[in-house]
Amino acid sequence: MSDYDVPTPQELLQSIYGKTEYLEVSDAIRERSADFVKHHPNRSSTALAPSYLAQGPFETPIPTVAEIAAIFSASGEEKHCYKRVGPYLVEVGYHTYKQAENLIYLAANSSVRIPKLYAAGTFKMPIKDQEGPPIEHNYIVREYIEGERLRKLKEDEYLSKDIQKKIGKLLGEQIRRLRIVPAEVPGHFGRINGKPFTGLEPFLQRNLDSGYFRPFTYEGLVESMIQNIEIDEALELTLFEKSEYPTTDKMIFSSIRPTLINNQIIVKLVRNKEGKAVDVEEVAIADWDDLYWMPSWFQPGVVLYLDLEKSSGSIFNTAFLNMGPVNLGPVSFWGTSLNMELALRVLHYEC
Repeated sequence: MSDYDVPTPQELLQSIYGKTEYLEVSDAIRERSADFVKHHPNRSSTALAPSYLAQGPFETPIPTVAEIAAIFSASGEEKHCYKRVGPYLVEVGYHTYKQAENLIYLAANSSVRIPKLYAAGTFKMPIKDQEGPPIEHNYIVREYIEGERLRKLKEDEYLSKDIQKKIGKLLGEQIRRLRIVPAEVPGHFGRINGKPFTGLEPFLQRNLDSGYFRPFTYEGLVESMIQNIEIDEALELTLFEKSEYPTTDKMIFSSIRPTLINNQIIVKLVRNKEGKAVDVEEVAIADWDDLYWMPSWFQPGVVLYLDLEKSSGSIFNTAFLNMGPVNLGPVSFWGTSLNMELALRVLHYEC
């Protein structure tokens, strides 16, 4: 067993931010994030130039750019809005080009149930009640998938065990289809088409130093994840004592094949006259802003975590059993680490 020198929370925060007090470090993180966004303009731009429009004809005309701009103006929002227009969902927002690129890629390379992409592009609009040049906004028009978000459904309604298991089985099948998409470049971890990460991903958001967006190798990705967790723990003033964590400081993760991940889930239920769920018609992954190549243990570990942590009945347990082969060593460690808030920082990952 190799030794691993663990700094105190104060030492770690001092080395990264030059501060040790919680409020001072929190302010420094916010300042870094604001500066980062300021100096990294829309990194979600894609190969869609200048726009995308599906070939019709369609029974219901696709909303025009002028109509989309009017929807955004009427919403009263400054950066982001959704609106259903017949069979379409119109979305205006920063990352919509990225979602369009993801949908095009998945339509060409997978059998995952995804919303059909109809249009993507940009329009310019003056800032309300302000002078200055008009601001460019990205938009996307995609299929509106009928259903209810799984997270809200679990909170609002009791579902029978049979319904839970069917949701889990259908969800597991969609995840399985996503996980078997062949990797573009073995060893690349980031976005599709060989691109780096483009947003402040929650598993990396504390690490805003130079090179944050680089296309990661396996070792580089895990190193950044570990640093992110170290900072989070230090901010909570958790003492970095070896005895607080697993006694093994090395895990051999053999399943490091890049696999695609996403987790926005829509469930379409069949209900009786009383409104009770009696069957499941469809489970789909509807929002595709986030689509990454991650280690193959990552998403199964998240599903396992949801099964352990959330009151989801049989849904995620059944999904876990239907999402295809997993390496139970790293998957169970990652899932239980999320559940128990253990620090990945004590692990050295090896191919």
